[in-house]
Amino acid sequence: MKRKFSLIKIILAIAIIILCICAAIGYVDSKVLMPYLLTSLGIIQIYNGVHFYKEDRKTEGILAILSSVFILGVVIKSL
Repeated sequence: MKRKFSLIKIILAIAIIILCICAAIGYVDSKVLMPYLLTSLGIIQIYNGVHFYKEDRKTEGILAILSSVFILGVVIKSL
């Protein structure tokens, strides 16, 4: 299960880097790209929160999960 989380986090991180490069070059409009970037960051934060929570660092885990909820809320509100 731990390996599955690591693979998902790596794939999301690579996707975020590619999307950021596309936005920096001007290949894609950043207004269109921003919800996808924030959604990916929110998902990574959820995985980090679950990881911290399982390692008995419950305060950091809850904080990461709550920040991911905030990020995803911003995405939903902007749509």
